[in-house]
Amino acid sequence: MMIPSLCWLFGILLSLQSWSCTSAATEEPTTILFVSSPEMKVIKYGTIPKGYLEVDKTVELKPLIETELSNPQGLAYDRTAKRLYVTDPRAGKIFFYDLDFSELSAGVVKLKGGQKVAVDSVEPRWVAVDSQGSIFFTDESANKVQSVPADQTTTATFLQGNAPATPRVVFEFPPTSFVSRPGGIATDGSHVYWGNKEEGKAVGSVVKGTEGGDKEDSG
Repeated sequence: MMIPSLCWLFGILLSLQSWSCTSAATEEPTTILFVSSPEMKVIKYGTIPKGYLEVDKTVELKPLIETELSNPQGLAYDRTAKRLYVTDPRAGKIFFYDLDFSELSAGVVKLKGGQKVAVDSVEPRWVAVDSQGSIFFTDESANKVQSVPADQTTTATFLQGNAPATPRVVFEFPPTSFVSRPGGIATDGSHVYWGNKEEGKAVGSVVKGTEGGDKEDSG
């Protein structure tokens, strides 16, 4: 039996039972919640029409990806490209899926094409995408925060799934001392934020640095 966990989304506390989550704002007046379950090896989604959560309702989760994943964890949505990134540390890859919203008015989201590899030969835990389409992810076992510039995610070979991108290290231990089993990650377009599971002031720490690789703050 899965252990319940909680995800905070738009001021609403949703019981998701061991799911990781991300959301996608679309051109329609609907928000889409994407969730992953490492235990069940699936990705699901729920559509949230405007005003839906202002009343006492729950979000129905529907299957999106039910095969090909061995340990899906982190999720990130690229709104411009309409693309969902999924980390799978057991597979040693970050996958991506192009999405089809043509039936969104009926509450349906579909895949456009199949699974493609964005990054290979890593152990990614969590992933984030900035407004330009650059990918940032944490590699916990290697003590690295890495990125893929946006220009690598628009090449024909990448989009066809024939040539995974080559990531660059943004922060790494050693030589830096502020990367210690990095976990969750986020970006605001100028800075990248990640959580350390070890060697923080208490149990862990949250660190802020520039997307270019300069540390600015921690707490």
